[in-house]
Order: sequence, then C-alpha cells, then structure tokens
Amino acid sequence: MLHELKYQGDKSLEKYLPPLFAALEEEWDFQQFDYIIPVPLHKDKLKTRGYNQVDIIFAPWAQQHNYHYLQALQRTRFTEKQFLLNHQERYANLQDAFSIIPGTCITGANCLLVDDIFTTGSTLGHCANILLANGARRVSGLVLASNADD
Repeated sequence: MLHELKYQGDKSLEKYLPPLFAALEEEWDFQQFDYIIPVPLHKDKLKTRGYNQVDIIFAPWAQQHNYHYLQALQRTRFTEKQFLLNHQERYANLQDAFSIIPGTCITGANCLLVDDIFTTGSTLGHCANILLANGARRVSGLVLASNADD
C-alpha cells in the first residue's frame, strides 16, 4: 500500500490509518512532543509527485489531535532512491542532504520525526542530527513500516 501511495498516487491507504494510530496512542504519550516533524521530499520530487506521502499519512492525524505538525526540515539537494542502495551508499547519499528551514526555532523542543518506511535508519539519523544541531532537546522517530534486513 505504501508503494502504491508513494509511486502511483493511490491514497486509499488513508482509510487504514485511524485504527493504526489508535493502537499507537494506547502505547505512546504523544503529548510529550512539542512538534511532529515530517521527513521532507526534495522540491523537484515534490513537484513531480504532487505531495509528500509522509504528510498524507501523518498530518491529518496530528491535526485531529491538535499535535503541532511542523515543516522544520528541507532537502537541500536531490538524492537517489534509498531502496536502490546498500547501507554505506545510503549514508553517503544523504550526506548534507537536509537542513533546517530558515527561521524555524526548535530550541529545547522534544521532536517526533515521522517517515513512511524505515530500512537502515540513515534518513532518520541524518534528520535527527540536523534537529539536534539546531537546538532540539530530544528527537524520537516514528515510521509506518519497516523493511529492515535485521
């Protein structure tokens, strides 16, 4: 379903999300986070696709519960598709690929970084490092699915 959402524009996944988020809310205290921050797409990829699938997955849920959904990160350069690369290539592919959006203040904030799929953690790791380097107190991650090898 994620592949179809991401690459074929099939947004039917949305109807399956409320029960998933309800189960998550039983185990997590989302009130502890000052901001829910999506992993961004590069502007060229966003223009081609027309949407960021992470926003489709997480923004309505955040809005429904009055969680502060903040576009705090930007991709500063185009990167290859991560699923085509091995672990070392993924890390190198994302080097200097993200930055904080100018004017964004997250100093002292507890941030929840959200993404669609976790494989090696390279994307979340790079994004978390940017948030921490810009003053976030703590960064946690939440993904919808994983295709990690181990």
